[in-house]
Amino acid sequence: MDKLLKELETQLEALTLVGMSDEAEARCDKIIDGLSLKSVNQSTLGLSWQLTSIAAAIVLLIGLSSGWWLGRSEAKTPITGLETAPEVYVSAFDLINERAWMQIEGDPVLYLSKNGEVRERRTEVDIFEETVLHRDSGKMVTVRITTRQPINEVTNQF
Repeated sequence: MDKLLKELETQLEALTLVGMSDEAEARCDKIIDGLSLKSVNQSTLGLSWQLTSIAAAIVLLIGLSSGWWLGRSEAKTPITGLETAPEVYVSAFDLINERAWMQIEGDPVLYLSKNGEVRERRTEVDIFEETVLHRDSGKMVTVRITTRQPINEVTNQF
């Protein structure tokens, strides 16, 4: 068995490339020589990086100040329907139940990989479920989040 394996290995080594030909190496050198470095002193607009960074800082300052200006309104929040102080957050929902579980979708498939490992392929489904009660209307709402993730791992189970 070992002799047969060694013969197969020598035949496979004969198929692999040892190096690049002179023509391929010359083409690679030509491509590398043809690449030019862009100047770091100019932006895509043709302006210097100092001027571009100053313009970006001004735009960032305008964005932050307008976000602060728009966010300081005294309007009621859409989730709670109540006026709240900035430090206090009152929810309009009461948590009734919360649970999470995992299940496997379909049957797991066992197969032998090219490396000789026994691998298992399956789809795991993670489920998170939350039930809340809306205080004002008295209605119960159930939110279920389902996440499917394929699993392909080495196993020792047969």
